[in-house]
Amino acid sequence: MWERFGFKQNPYDHLPISANESGERLLVGRNDEVGKLMTRIRGRNAIPTLEGDIGVGKTSIISVAAYKLEKEFFRSGGDCYLAVERPFQLDPSEGADVFSERVYRQVLPKIHNETARLTERGVNVGDTSKLYNWLTSEQYTALSANIGPLGGGVSSAPNTSDGFAKIGFQNSVNRLLQEIFPSPKRGGVICVIDNLELLEKSATAKATLEAMRDKILTAHGIIWVVCGARGIVRGVASSPRLQGYLSSPIQINPLPRNRLDGLIERRVQEYAIDRNSANAPVEQRGFEHIFRVCNDNLRTALKFSADFSEWMLENDHVDSTSQVKYELLETWLSNEANEITRDIKLTPKPWEIFDKIIDAGGSISPSDHEKFGYETPMAMRPQIKTLEDAGLVESSVDDTDQRRRTISVTSKGWLVNYSRRGYPDSGS
Repeated sequence: MWERFGFKQNPYDHLPISANESGERLLVGRNDEVGKLMTRIRGRNAIPTLEGDIGVGKTSIISVAAYKLEKEFFRSGGDCYLAVERPFQLDPSEGADVFSERVYRQVLPKIHNETARLTERGVNVGDTSKLYNWLTSEQYTALSANIGPLGGGVSSAPNTSDGFAKIGFQNSVNRLLQEIFPSPKRGGVICVIDNLELLEKSATAKATLEAMRDKILTAHGIIWVVCGARGIVRGVASSPRLQGYLSSPIQINPLPRNRLDGLIERRVQEYAIDRNSANAPVEQRGFEHIFRVCNDNLRTALKFSADFSEWMLENDHVDSTSQVKYELLETWLSNEANEITRDIKLTPKPWEIFDKIIDAGGSISPSDHEKFGYETPMAMRPQIKTLEDAGLVESSVDDTDQRRRTISVTSKGWLVNYSRRGYPDSGS
């Protein structure tokens, strides 16, 4: 599909950008946030944390900050930082040992693949090939549990023991990390715990992180960054067992509209087969329109841009002029919003609450109930539940009494609002 527009791949990919050179080029308007996070990582006073709305770009900020620290080291020396490209997500059903193994199975390949460059910078890595070959072999080679990171005995029998996988392998990677980072102040491998809000309740997140604190969160040579949405990071950081281990969150707000300049141009340059002939279905002006409709949610705006591109191809509008593309986009977005809205059947009262949440900026607390004409949060709850069931708002849950803590409009809700009320500053 994207070749028809002159691209190697989707220029509106809404997944978080990676910790590599391409990711650094693609990130727009986040220099301040990246710089603040780099400072906290260097400081090593506590585990840096980020908090912000879903889709606001937290993971991309972390990826670029980690990559910039890694690039700094390989260019000019100093403290050694390595960036693991894929973030981790917590599963409360798995124990600390299983999570630790998942971490080490990403850390080792990163070190192994950077061995040559590390050696050039005077870092003592040694021979990681036997350990790496064991990890990547379909027929695990049986290694003795006392193998060191610089080598060891190898037998030809298949490894059927979980003992080495759980103990020997992790011990070997630990020793490797101690060789590379003899002091905690000398850097480390940067790893990310992402989407903490998927655990749904801060009590679950607290318990999961507390169980991993001494096993992996404080592991030598690994630098963690934790991020999440809906206030869950701040709740976790207040845990008595995690105080002093987690820093107060860096709040990541939506990308200001005046920092959007160049976002589409960079994506065109990055993904174009030929920059001179690439034809972006959604250009800068159109993207800014979608961004406003989505209440400044970058991930959702990119997704809608890709959806519109598919519609353009299906309806043979690939070669349209810039003005025609913009007009088609406005029409398409309005039609999409109208179709979704027609399928929603609500009585006037929930719509009234929904409109007031929109007017309040898209997020409220149950303590605002009096502003909505209700004597108690529980009295307002049936209307909120109706909006939740329709997919227009979502709520985080307080762990102690199950009352709603934060009520926020979803991306679907913002699209419905566009259909019902429009945006006077849409630029049309």
